[in-house]
Amino acid sequence: MFYFVQTDDMVSYLPLSHIAAQMMDIHAQLHSGFTVHFAQPDALKGSLPQTLKASSLSMPLPVSG
Repeated sequence: MFYFVQTDDMVSYLPLSHIAAQMMDIHAQLHSGFTVHFAQPDALKGSLPQTLKASSLSMPLPVSG
């Protein structure tokens, strides 16, 4: 179980059509009020490290394809 607070930050790199993205980026954020940083569309092709450096990430959410 994840417990988030308003001071947490998360980076979203999955398309919003993915169920994990919907649950974490939309529903959990609305419930807890944490900040979601959205990665660039080419995140999985190389720009994700820059997004991670720019955010103050609290906890990663690794998801397999």
